[in-house]
Amino acid sequence: MTVGTSKLITSLDYSDTFTVGLPERPSGNFPTGTGLNVEKSYGHPVQTWVWDALGTLNTDANAHELSPGGSEAGSDTGMSQFGGGERFGEQLQVIQYGLRDRYVVQVDAVQTSDRVIIWSSASADPFDTKSNSVGVFFRPSGNAIEIGLFRPSVGEVGTDFLSTLTENTWNNYAVEFSAHAVKIYVNQVLVGSLDLTEFDFGTFNNVSNAYVGYDALGSDVDWVKWSDNFQVGGGSHSVKP
Repeated sequence: MTVGTSKLITSLDYSDTFTVGLPERPSGNFPTGTGLNVEKSYGHPVQTWVWDALGTLNTDANAHELSPGGSEAGSDTGMSQFGGGERFGEQLQVIQYGLRDRYVVQVDAVQTSDRVIIWSSASADPFDTKSNSVGVFFRPSGNAIEIGLFRPSVGEVGTDFLSTLTENTWNNYAVEFSAHAVKIYVNQVLVGSLDLTEFDFGTFNNVSNAYVGYDALGSDVDWVKWSDNFQVGGGSHSVKP
């Protein structure tokens, strides 16, 4: 979903197309940790990506041989590619946020055999058991849990929502978060909504908006992960606090 064309986001706060060749963005490795600024900040404070694996900026033409091909939404000019030698590593990418009380986090990614995750987190480490982070898990169709919610202090709790996702294909993932609710989308189609004051007896309530981002986990079959067109902002009912 090319940045700026989302049906879910009416006002962008941050976005990144991972385009190769922009200032300070040559093709090739960028370091684990921090150092790459988010491409566009729309007048908000500039934020820097935090990630936990070896990443590169690539195009369709020089992507890893395991790539499923282009996304038809800009991967020909740039995308992020994670994997390297870390066969079981993640693709955790988050930025500091904290701008709205209701907001949509959206990204294109290749569906792994395990899961793609959209995060809203209290810290740069959404797996911190002391934080009120929430991750929405997206798995391919046919899994016992296709869409699940995760909180470090709780673990994963499944929903009965269906993902309609196929492994090793590009898809668009989005979640509208607020402190007390989530709306979950696949390819911009709503697959389900949850009132977090009631779901699982409220154990996922009070979602922090301090950091937002996404993640992917795979296996030795799909240890390289690709993503593009990260965007976060307000939807039609999102307002700044």
